[in-house]
Amino acid sequence: MSIKNIFIYLFILIVSVSKTRAQDPQFSQYYANPLYLNPAFAGNVYLGRISLNYRKQWPSIPGAFTSYNFGIDHHFRNAKSGVGLLVLSDKAGSGGLSYTKVSGLYSYYLNVGRKKVLRFGLSAALAQRAIDFSKLTFGDQIITGNSTSISASNIQSLTYIDFNTGVLYYTPMFWFGASFNHLNKPNDSFYGRLIQIPIKVDIHTGLKIPLNKNIKGKYNTSMFVTTRYRFQQEWDQLDLGFYLQYKTILAGIWYRGLPIKQYAPGRPNNDALIFMLGWEWEYIHFGYSYDLTISALAANTGGSHEISIITEYPFKKNKKKRKRDFYMPCPKF
Repeated sequence: MSIKNIFIYLFILIVSVSKTRAQDPQFSQYYANPLYLNPAFAGNVYLGRISLNYRKQWPSIPGAFTSYNFGIDHHFRNAKSGVGLLVLSDKAGSGGLSYTKVSGLYSYYLNVGRKKVLRFGLSAALAQRAIDFSKLTFGDQIITGNSTSISASNIQSLTYIDFNTGVLYYTPMFWFGASFNHLNKPNDSFYGRLIQIPIKVDIHTGLKIPLNKNIKGKYNTSMFVTTRYRFQQEWDQLDLGFYLQYKTILAGIWYRGLPIKQYAPGRPNNDALIFMLGWEWEYIHFGYSYDLTISALAANTGGSHEISIITEYPFKKNKKKRKRDFYMPCPKF
C-alpha cells in the first residue's frame, strides 16, 4: 500500500466516525504520556522507557478529579516492533466513581523513505468502572427521609474489554499521528442498559524548528509547534501551542479549547491556558504543568496540576548505537 493510499484511508476513517462525547481522563502533557496518547508510540525509543504521570484537576472543587498513569514499553529492533504495558487509575467526584484500565500494546514500524517512518499500533485493555452509591444522595431519599434509595443500582462495578488502534508518520522535523479509541464501543451502564462508549478520534501533529547551533555544529535550541484535535460525538477540543527547548531545559505554553464553537450563546468553548516547565537530569526527564482555567468556571476550580517523570534505559549511553535508527522528534517532557 502506497503512502498516498494510507493517508486516503485514514482520512475516510476519520470522517466516517461520528462525533462522540468525552469519556476518558485527559492529560495536558500528552507527549509525556505517549502510550496513552497513541498505541503506535509503543517502543518508539532506543531500547526501553518507563513513564509516570499524575494529574489533579480542579482541586478547589469537592471531589476533584485525580488521575494516575504508569507505562512501560520496549523496542525490539530485529522485529521492528514495540510492546508496552499501560495502567491507568482515575477517581472522579464525591460519589466514589473510579476507573481502572490495564492495557497491553503492540506496534510495528516501516521505513518508508530516507529518515521517514510509519508506525502502526494496537492495544487491548481490561477496564473497570466502579461507584459507591452510599456516597450519593437521590431524590427519593430527600422526599422520604430514608437512608437507602430505590434509585441506586445493585451493580457496584462493571468490567469490559476495550480496543484501540493508532498510526504515526514522522521525519526528523515533522510528525503526524491519529488514534482511534473504543473501537468495540463497550457498554458503560451501571443499570444493565446498553449505553455504549462512543468512538473517540485523536489527531496530533507537530513541527520541530531548530534555532541555533553550538560550536560543534549541533542545534542546542529548538522550538516545537504542536496541535492536537480530538472529537467524541458532540464533543470536540483543540490544543495548540509550542515548546522551547534549550539543552536540558524545556518550557511551553499552549491553549486548549475551540473558540470558533459555542455550546450556548455567549459561551465560547474556552477551557484553559497551560504552562509547562521541563528539565532533564542524566536519564530522567521531569515535567510540571499548570492549567489556568479560562472558562466560566475560572473563579472556582483552582486550575489543574500535572507532573510527569520519564526515564529511558539503558541508563548509560551506548556508543555502538546505530545511526540509521531515529525516533520521533517530539518533546519527551
